[in-house]
Parts: sequence; C-alpha cells; structure tokens
Amino acid sequence: MAILSKNLSRETTLYYDGVCSLCSKEIRILQSICDDNLYLRNIHSLSAEKTEGLPSKAMLLLYLHAQTEKGDWLVGLDATVRAWQHTPYGKFFKILGIPGFRLIADYCYNIWAKRRYERNMSGGLYDACSLGESFHHIDSDRRS
Repeated sequence: MAILSKNLSRETTLYYDGVCSLCSKEIRILQSICDDNLYLRNIHSLSAEKTEGLPSKAMLLLYLHAQTEKGDWLVGLDATVRAWQHTPYGKFFKILGIPGFRLIADYCYNIWAKRRYERNMSGGLYDACSLGESFHHIDSDRRS
C-alpha cells in the first residue's frame, strides 16, 4: 500500500453504499472536511451509463472502492486510506500501512465487510436481482 503525501492533489472517486447507515455517516464526515479532489459517488444513485467500466454493483457494495485519477482501483482499506488522505486527518491512517497492523486490519475489515453485506442483503436493503451475482460468487475474489 502506498501512503500518500499530506498534500494530496490527485483526484480520487470514492464509491460508497448510500443505504448503509454507518457508511453514510462516514461519508457525511468526509464531505464536511475533504478537499476538492475527492469525489463521492453513491452506488445506488449511479445511472446505467455511469456504471460502464466499473466493478459489478455487488462488488462495489461488498467492499469500499476508490478510483484514482489514472483509473487504478483501490479496494477496502486502501480505498479508505486514499479517501482520508484528502482530509486533515489523513496522517492518522498511515498506521494502516504498518505490515503487522495491516494484516490484522485487513482481516478485520474483510470480516466486517462481508457481515455488513450479508446483513443488508438479508434485511432487504439490496435488491438481489439488480446485483447480477450472488454473494457466494464475489466471496472468492475480493479485488475487482
């Protein structure tokens, strides 16, 4: 994982789950303190033409995704770190780059993300037909 400089001037688009209350809370915080180079996109508000070239909706909902100005994808904790680098608090996320801590943080994030996704699916927050694939298919490959 590359830790970005504190003066991040590169553009990042963060794709988030707008029906998840915890995700929405974090996005509201990010919106209030981020710089002009972080673009926030609610996955549920994307029109069909805006989804071309994106990972599947199911993958976007399972793990946080960010796309860099060069078109590279960051997933999970990498996406989180990149987004927070656009705020005054980005330096605190550097701890996620420490090898031993990173292993534990990735493990915890993956468990949390899968449980959140399953809970939202079983709670009816997601329309399974619109996802185009089941949770079991996306479980095997977290990177898009």
